[in-house]
Parts: sequence; C-alpha cells; structure tokens
Amino acid sequence: MTHLDISARMIEEAVAANAGAGSDISFCQGDVTDLSRFEDGAFDTVLCLDSPLSFCYPQQDVALSELVRVCRRCLVLCVISRLGAILEGGMAFDLRHFEKPRTAVGVFETGDLEVTEELKRLRRLMPSWHAFTVEEIERMVAERGLVVQEIRAPGPLASSVPPDLLADVLGRADAYREYLDFEERFDAERTVLGAAAAGAGGIALLAVKECQGGS
Repeated sequence: MTHLDISARMIEEAVAANAGAGSDISFCQGDVTDLSRFEDGAFDTVLCLDSPLSFCYPQQDVALSELVRVCRRCLVLCVISRLGAILEGGMAFDLRHFEKPRTAVGVFETGDLEVTEELKRLRRLMPSWHAFTVEEIERMVAERGLVVQEIRAPGPLASSVPPDLLADVLGRADAYREYLDFEERFDAERTVLGAAAAGAGGIALLAVKECQGGS
C-alpha cells in the first residue's frame, strides 16, 4: 500500500497515525498530475479521496489520466460537485460579499473557480478548483476505458437533518442502521447526485477497467 499526498505536513501526520499499527504502508509526497515514479498498472486499486482531482485545476484531465494509468483494476474517485458547491455556500458567499450572484454563475457555467487576490481578501479559500457535473466526470472516466459501476452523492440527505437529530440516531444502533440503509439508497438516486455536498466528499464514483469485467 502506498500513501501519496501533496502536503509534507499531511505525510507526517499519516506516518504518526500509522506508527505501531503494523501496517505495511509506504509514504511519499507527490502530485497526482505526475505519477511517473509509478509504472502502468502499479496498483490494483487507486483511491483518490477528498476531491484532489478538482484541486488539480486546470490540469484535472492530466491528473485523471495519470490515476487511470497507474490503476490496474479499480478506481475510487471523489470530486467536487458543481451544483453542490453552489448550494453549500457559493451563493451565500456571493450575496454576502457582492450582493448579487457572481462567482456562482461562473461555477455553474464552467465548473471553474479562480481564487483571485480579491477573493482571498474576502475569505480564506482553497486553491482554485474545478467542480464537475455528474455527466462530465462519467464521460471523462469512460473516455479513459473505465466502466462506472457505482456513483453516489454523499451528504444530501444528511445535510437536510439538524445535527442534534443525527447525533440522537447515532446513539441508537438499530435506528442508525436503518438510517444508513435508507441514506445509501437516497444518495444514489440520479435526481440528487448533482446536489452532492463538497464537505461530505462531493460526487463519489467507483469504476473498473473494462478488461477486468465491467459487465
């Protein structure tokens, strides 16, 4: 198992968390736009979580190609949802700071958010990013020879429930199991996929190489 992160600090945290666990993990710092240190098909399964592909903007195409190249069988991918980013705070940010739709319009039309110096002064923001539509990420994955087996939008249902009610359900095992079962069904509905919450991982996708049995 190999753990790769662009942040040296996060690598340090991961090493510390793994200390004494006995897990055979190698840690390395790197950027998913350049995985040349790894051979084609180096990994049976590639996990790309917390939306790093979105934060590779404007090189998200390069990054996805690299992830697919080093993947032998299975790719699990999370990306920022275009509509979810607007619903989760994009429109509120615009109305608070500009009194009208502004950045949300660009995100809606192109998926891109360029974090300018002006935006940095208004709010501490992540680097510039690209948010995907469901159809866009499905197409990009398919163009690279993968078959999407499952796609869901973690977060839409949970975000509609007050935290105190979720905490109450968490404390009751039977109720929590029933809630999770329904949430999994709800979050996989095509009609809610576009509203995936960025804070919950955005759009989550599982795909396999065609030659590995995508039937």
